[in-house]
Amino acid sequence: WLTDAFVEAPVLAAIGNNDCYPDYNVAVNDTLLQGIYDAWEQWIPSEQRETFLTAGCYSTTLTAGLRGISLNTILYSREHTPYTDAESDPDPGGQFAFLEAQLEEAADSGEVVYIVGHIPPGNDQYHMQEFWQNSYTDYYLALTTKVSLSLPSPHIYTHSLSLSLSL
Repeated sequence: WLTDAFVEAPVLAAIGNNDCYPDYNVAVNDTLLQGIYDAWEQWIPSEQRETFLTAGCYSTTLTAGLRGISLNTILYSREHTPYTDAESDPDPGGQFAFLEAQLEEAADSGEVVYIVGHIPPGNDQYHMQEFWQNSYTDYYLALTTKVSLSLPSPHIYTHSLSLSLSL
């Protein structure tokens, strides 16, 4: 129905914790990623297929000069199952390496970047704890501020079901 209602609008989808069962249960190279890919195939460029099937992330051109990067942020969550220990696996599925390469490509070509994910880095305002494991948050923030883009990139997350602004 989304593509029927917004025929010309580009779609940049991200995996959410309720897209898997049990909740938060999606792993690197998970067979669930194939099912999600099959449902979202019209939005994911074919050259991004293997990246998506490995880590659940992808990049696409939304319009000329605008790149969208979708991250599978469930992998960084404190609630993720099977639990990924950030100390033993600092880059699940190579997603941070993927993000860095995409940001560098965008900087080199002068593109604006939108980064989307489901679970945001930072604090859960309802439970007063970090959404992500601390070392993943630290790495993400260092990475996204390291690459110099021509314009600031919005980071858009939907997990908290509330409108909030983090600087």
